Amino acid sequence: MTYEEAVRSARAPLQDAPRNRELVRFASLAAAAPRTGDALMIAKIIKAAGLYFLIVFGTGFLLGPIRVLWLEPRIGTLAAVLCEAPFLLAAIFVGSRLAPRAVRIEPRTDMLLAVGTAALAMQQTADVTVGLALRDLALRDQLAQFASAEGAVYAALLILFAVMPSLANRNPR
Repeated sequence: MTYEEAVRSARAPLQDAPRNRELVRFASLAAAAPRTGDALMIAKIIKAAGLYFLIVFGTGFLLGPIRVLWLEPRIGTLAAVLCEAPFLLAAIFVGSRLAPRAVRIEPRTDMLLAVGTAALAMQQTADVTVGLALRDLALRDQLAQFASAEGAVYAALLILFAVMPSLANRNPR
């Protein structure tokens, strides 16, 4: 490369600077604006989470009175929770497979974890509400239940509930 060519190539970016500034400004505005694809993805995640939540919470809502009113007085709280757990685990597995597919969520780990996390937030909100309204349990009492053996079983089910969409929909490669 000659000296003149080097000077010309060094000046070229300076001559194009106003045009480059406009491109940078346009790119930053485009990046800041919400993208239709992102809004659609978020809507799909929320729909799948809602369906997943309804399947699992509905199952728990049906099994809860059986556990509390019939099993617990006969066999104790921990045994009753252990009897209920396989049915909840089955609902978690079925819901985690069905909901993302019904909404056509892309089987990516991040999206499936978002479904599980959003469903967990919905579930915990509903659980606290039911505890306060139907069982007259203060939030402090509801949280204290996690310190018991049956609370540990419930906590394990909640963790599985959050991660199961990702685990159950993995693509084997």
